[in-house]
Amino acid sequence: MMYETREERELLFNFTRKYEEVKVLNESPTGFGWAVLVKDRWEDDQLKVVKLPNREEATRELDDEAKILVKIARYLHHKNLIRLCSVERYRITWKEKEEERPFLVLEYGGDSLRKRLGRLGVRGGAEGGDYVYLDGKPWPVDEMLNVAVQLASGLRALHEFEEVPGQHIIHRDVKPENILIDSEGVVRLTDFGISKVVERLT
Repeated sequence: MMYETREERELLFNFTRKYEEVKVLNESPTGFGWAVLVKDRWEDDQLKVVKLPNREEATRELDDEAKILVKIARYLHHKNLIRLCSVERYRITWKEKEEERPFLVLEYGGDSLRKRLGRLGVRGGAEGGDYVYLDGKPWPVDEMLNVAVQLASGLRALHEFEEVPGQHIIHRDVKPENILIDSEGVVRLTDFGISKVVERLT
């Protein structure tokens, strides 16, 4: 496992001379690894998110995601899709071993929809109970619809995009954890780790 400790992350960020860790956004590594909120010292301490792979398999998935994000950055520029800032690679020495460490730098899109909704649980017993959000806050209908419309706009732009005629990018992992909402109410779809370029008929 990689980047389990702040010491290791700080070694990387200090080597770049560019990023300062603010906090880790996920409590435990997800499919890709870690998401770390950082300040970009070279861009007036602008908040960004660094995605760090935590194992070799995640490094390959990160490469695949980078290819999708580069297409989005080059051709789409859609406000409801997370923007790629850079793909970076550095060689660092950790525990007396020199290793290449790739990572992605993304714009900061705010808190996830999961954080706003709260944890999903069952009320009234496991058998025949109702699914409810346990610790979220009730939403006004107009606010909920605004989020849905923005999300649909981003998905439509993504799924209708054709770099090559007949080939589309399909996200394949739309869930509350991958939908971000910033302080201005702008919704952005993120985490393109299992996205895929597919033929129209598949």
